[in-house]
Amino acid sequence: MVRQWAISIRQPYVECIVAGVKAYEIRTRIPERLSVGDEVYVVQTGSGGEVVMSFVLEDIICDAPEKLWEKFMLSLCIQEKDFYLYAAGRTCIYLLKVGAKQVFGPHLMLSDLGLAYAPQWFTQLRIPHSAPSCI
Repeated sequence: MVRQWAISIRQPYVECIVAGVKAYEIRTRIPERLSVGDEVYVVQTGSGGEVVMSFVLEDIICDAPEKLWEKFMLSLCIQEKDFYLYAAGRTCIYLLKVGAKQVFGPHLMLSDLGLAYAPQWFTQLRIPHSAPSCI
């Protein structure tokens, strides 16, 4: 079963995903029900609730930060020091592979996803039928 999620991502990382420079979103934890094939809507942090894009989750990788940095550093769009600050104290972090994406122009608003406020973590959605989808 394909689920739909909303996550907040700040700049410059949203721009990097849109441009195709950032192929993986980095997370220290993920919901148990998050699965490959799910659709993820990206809310740009600090934008007043603009939903910039959605993407299909192509893969979920969990490993030690050092191994992930070594293998994926060119696809993360983050400086090494910032990566290790984010991953500090973690023995395992997650990389979410960005698959097929749809950039919204004009941007959607949170209310289009049935949300009243930006997600602080992953929020599972029950999207109204009128919201665009990349699936």
